Amino acid sequence: MPRNEPTAVSDVARRRRLVVVRAGDSSLHPTWLQGPDSPEFDLVVSYYGDDAARYRSQVENRIDRKGGKWDGLAALFASRPDLLDAYDYFWLPDDDIAADTRTINGIFDAMAANALELAQPSLTLDSYYTYITYLRCRGFALRYSTAIEIMAPCLSSGLLRRVLPLVANSPSGWGLDPVWTRMNADNRRKSAILDQWPIRHTRPVGGPLYQNMAKRGRSAWDDLATMRSQFGVSRLYPMIYAARDAHGGEWVNQAALGLRMALGYVIDRPRIPHYNLARGNILTLTRRAVYHKADLRPVRTGQES
Repeated sequence: MPRNEPTAVSDVARRRRLVVVRAGDSSLHPTWLQGPDSPEFDLVVSYYGDDAARYRSQVENRIDRKGGKWDGLAALFASRPDLLDAYDYFWLPDDDIAADTRTINGIFDAMAANALELAQPSLTLDSYYTYITYLRCRGFALRYSTAIEIMAPCLSSGLLRRVLPLVANSPSGWGLDPVWTRMNADNRRKSAILDQWPIRHTRPVGGPLYQNMAKRGRSAWDDLATMRSQFGVSRLYPMIYAARDAHGGEWVNQAALGLRMALGYVIDRPRIPHYNLARGNILTLTRRAVYHKADLRPVRTGQES
């Protein structure tokens, strides 16, 4: 991938952080390079469309690749293993994510500062979402979770190398959420939701990828069934078991943390569309926090020595 020789500290940092987006013709990634801050990351656009002229700017580094998101990413890195050696952290968002440069820089900074292997930015309160736990929760900087979504994950190079073989035949990656948080002997505080750096998910969950899979006679449910069969992990629901608040305070009591999160979402109810639906999600969050224990036991991936 062409790049200029670094001329400042930020250029050096940029070389160790890579954003890869599986982009269609309506991708929002051009906005990720906007804002007053300079990008401290490189960008690769893994394009699955048919427009020969699209995404050809100097900073976009377009690489053509058909397929779904996760099988496409696996194929990309298989053809470009040098990328895995050149970067420490990788952000792999969907192309319908609204974010700016400052937020993306912050995501990478939080990964390094907190020694995380896996994280996702929280979602703005007006985002489309699956579980309310992934929405930004007021008063927190980050929350440690048993599941990280496949929508916009940030991974360390070491974890990404271990994950890619698992998704080589999985267009959607569905079912990966509670697996990649449990790939170490000790999985505590390795995976987190970053409340300090929210992004906006602009389309309903599913979208064009699932429609294209259906045309090929495949469903995301098939990918989920494969993951469940292989790893024995059945629940995608994220359990938050520890957190750090915006003032640096540590939260380690899971039940108290769940109640605090629920209170935050209730306070923010005017900003959450369709709050009547969200109310049920808040009740579920509270019950699970009080009555269910977070499961961080290692899963067997077939990569163990």
